Amino acid sequence: MRGTMERERRESKRYRVKNGFFAMDSTRFGRIIDISIGGLSFTCLRQEEWDPINQGTGHIFGNDNLCLDQITFRVRSRRAGNNQIPQSAIKMQRLSLEFVGIDANQQARIKNFIINNCEGEA
Repeated sequence: MRGTMERERRESKRYRVKNGFFAMDSTRFGRIIDISIGGLSFTCLRQEEWDPINQGTGHIFGNDNLCLDQITFRVRSRRAGNNQIPQSAIKMQRLSLEFVGIDANQQARIKNFIINNCEGEA
């Protein structure tokens, strides 16, 4: 039920991103899970001792030096992630970001990224 409600809230379809693409802001770096014209989700280390950044500017990097830079975002949700290493002290989280105030050039570059680097709907 939650997945259905979440999809109904979204304004844009989300697409699964191929392996090898990463999002980064001033304090977080992680693998992109999915993306839409309106935002993206990625996994990163959970930073309990740091002040969480709720909005800022981020970048997208990829295998072939692809870089979408200076994308303004707002954090929409944070969820605890599955730890890849059992019994590890390292904690992961999944962040969902909404793109904010993107211009026509950035929007075109995001659409191009989706066309060339995604594997289907999420």
